[in-house]
Amino acid sequence: VLRVLRRPAIIIPVILCLGVAGSGMSAIHAGEFYLNLGQFIMQAVYGAFVIFFLLRDNALAYLLLGFLSSTIEGSYRMMTQSASLYQVHGLIWLVLGLALLGVFWARFRELPSSQMPT
Repeated sequence: VLRVLRRPAIIIPVILCLGVAGSGMSAIHAGEFYLNLGQFIMQAVYGAFVIFFLLRDNALAYLLLGFLSSTIEGSYRMMTQSASLYQVHGLIWLVLGLALLGVFWARFRELPSSQMPT
């Protein structure tokens, strides 16, 4: 299965079909559909660029990207709420996430390059 999915001739049409299907879910007019589809295509191109040119075969980079994107997005959503309790929780979430990132960074900085995870 992985040999088949690695071919770009199959991946690109599948991603486009998913984007077309997902773009039409919340659209009422054709303009909304095309706007959602355009946003999906831009995000897919950006994601492909990040994966192929920045992350490559580094498993730690994939984990870091997932952690940072969920932490930053989640804390941003909470901090933009009108209730002050949610704003405080968003700030706490962001501070804890950055503190955990600092701990991991310090830990991996101490390891010799032969023991670094790839």
